[in-house]
Amino acid sequence: MTGQPDDSGTGGVRSVRRALEILSLLNEEQAVVSFRKLQEDTKLARTTLIRMLATLEDSGLLWEVGNHRYAPGPGLLRWAKLASRAWELPADSQRALRRLTETTGETASIWVRQGKHRVCVAQHESQQALRHVVRVGREGPLLAAATGRVLVRDLSEQEVTKLCAEAPGRIGVPEVERWQSEVLEHGFAATHGEREDGLSVLAVPLTDEHGRVLAALTVAGPTDRFTDARVTQYLAAVHEAAHTINTSGFMNSQLVDD
Repeated sequence: MTGQPDDSGTGGVRSVRRALEILSLLNEEQAVVSFRKLQEDTKLARTTLIRMLATLEDSGLLWEVGNHRYAPGPGLLRWAKLASRAWELPADSQRALRRLTETTGETASIWVRQGKHRVCVAQHESQQALRHVVRVGREGPLLAAATGRVLVRDLSEQEVTKLCAEAPGRIGVPEVERWQSEVLEHGFAATHGEREDGLSVLAVPLTDEHGRVLAALTVAGPTDRFTDARVTQYLAAVHEAAHTINTSGFMNSQLVDD
């Protein structure tokens, strides 16, 4: 991005945000998007959008596939490979995640907070016929289900207020503060049918050396299998896996260590 003002009179930061908005319109359900669709969704002036698309093409982040339609560009392959390496679980953590699925029979996942969303960065899928399916890179609302309750545990009052104002659903600050207290007291969160009917989620924090929440480790599956007795068993297995992952990490240490 050049950082030069666009047609709306705004500067570099706004241009970056708008470029990211364009790229975010590409997803698993919409791998190719038309110029008309981009203009409708971004509300950008035609000349501004043309210039931004040209810049993204020059950078290899977009690729015109004909008839004014755009797909992810080849430049993203390098970023995807780098991200895959950075977020690759260390061997001990991979084994812990796999063992957690084998012990509980449920899909095990690791999620991190990204603004007002949560993103899955690792998973090991259950082999049962009826199971919860989640893909690495999947994004969801932060203020939803047990995963979000764990991820917001350490947010300040100011951060919670801002999050509640921006997040869909308009969940209130008192409710989020109650979640924070419960996770601090019990060390986990469990929800049944909150995000999806018939889906239960059990989550515990993954923390740094100071005890601050970095991510959430979860098991999720059909509510029928999450009886009180099984939740107690699952929780012991999740805490054991969390201990291993807290020690081994959930990012490639060769890239993130000093």
